[in-house]
Amino acid sequence: MVKTVQATRGEVGINVVLCDPLGLDRFDSAKATIDALNLEHRGQHTHDGIRCHRIRGRPTTAKPDDSNDSIEWLINAETLLPLRCDVLGKSGTIRHDFQYESIDESLPESVFQAPVDRPLKRIQLAPLGEGYDTRFLNACDGSNGRITVRWGKTGPKGRASGGFN
Repeated sequence: MVKTVQATRGEVGINVVLCDPLGLDRFDSAKATIDALNLEHRGQHTHDGIRCHRIRGRPTTAKPDDSNDSIEWLINAETLLPLRCDVLGKSGTIRHDFQYESIDESLPESVFQAPVDRPLKRIQLAPLGEGYDTRFLNACDGSNGRITVRWGKTGPKGRASGGFN
């Protein structure tokens, strides 16, 4: 889900990654994703009656015959959401199963509004500065293994940002 709102100075982009286990928003194409993450499509599989893609990811330093230190995903072939993730290591396998209560449910505009039960004071945003034309806020909920919030500005001058990882 991406929500963008117009501000008085420049464009403000708010990006919230709700379920992106592989951090796919970092890549321009499927091929770039596969190459960068060292992914392998291991065919199709049926899990609880659902047709899935089996995807294996391994460190780029892993040997071809080494099945340790890899992650195998079962990705629902219809929704492209993860159903299972097995983390395979020398000491064993850790399994994560995913369940979804709703998929692609529209969120009401009120979710993005400030609370009304306490007074808010609007502050003037600092100027973007020369060479910047866009403000951004990126929040990731941890579904890809990282919980992070980054904010900043971009433009012809480049990117200036801060945040929490």
